[in-house]
Amino acid sequence: MKNYASEETKKDMDWTERMFWLHVEPVLKTECNLPGTFYSIEGHLKDNNELQQVLDFAGIDYMYSENGLVKGLAMRIQKGKCWDTFTIRKSRNSGTETEFEKRKFAIENNGIYPYFTVQAYIEDDKLTGLAICKTKDLWNMILKNRCYTVKCSDNASFYIVKWSDMERLDKYIRVLTGGVNNAV
Repeated sequence: MKNYASEETKKDMDWTERMFWLHVEPVLKTECNLPGTFYSIEGHLKDNNELQQVLDFAGIDYMYSENGLVKGLAMRIQKGKCWDTFTIRKSRNSGTETEFEKRKFAIENNGIYPYFTVQAYIEDDKLTGLAICKTKDLWNMILKNRCYTVKCSDNASFYIVKWSDMERLDKYIRVLTGGVNNAV
C-alpha cells in the first residue's frame, strides 16, 4: 500500500476517491462523452505496489478505457467555492517534486503523463463545477504565461489557469458549472 505522509493526507485522499465515484465519474460519462470504464489507481493496484508507484509518479490518478484505448487522468477535487480554474502545484515548502515538474519532465522527454486533467469543485457535498482538458494544453498555457500564481499559507504555490482563457484560445476543454448535479 501507499505510504501516506499523514493521517490527514490519507483522509483527504479517501474523500477525493469518494467524491470522484459519487459526483465526478457520472458527469464525465454523461456530460463529457466518456462512457467507458474508469479505474482508480489507488483502488485497483493494491497488490501491485510497484506499478501503483510508477503511475503515481507519472501523475495518473485514474485510468480510462474505451474500445481498447486506455488514457490516464489527473484529478484534482477541491472543497468549497468553484473558482472556474485549473490549479497545478508549482512548489512545495518541503521541496518535494510537484505535479508541474513531473508533467514537464514527462512531456519534454516523451514519457507517460495523464492525457486528461480534470478539476472539480465540491461544496456542501454537491458538485458545483468541473472542467476537463488535455494535459498538454494545460501545460502549454502555463509555459506561455497564460496563468497566474498563488502562494498559500503553507508556502506551497500553484499555477492558476482560468477555464475561460482556455476556451477563448480554442483549447480542448469541457466546462460544466452551476447545477452540475442536475446533469447526473
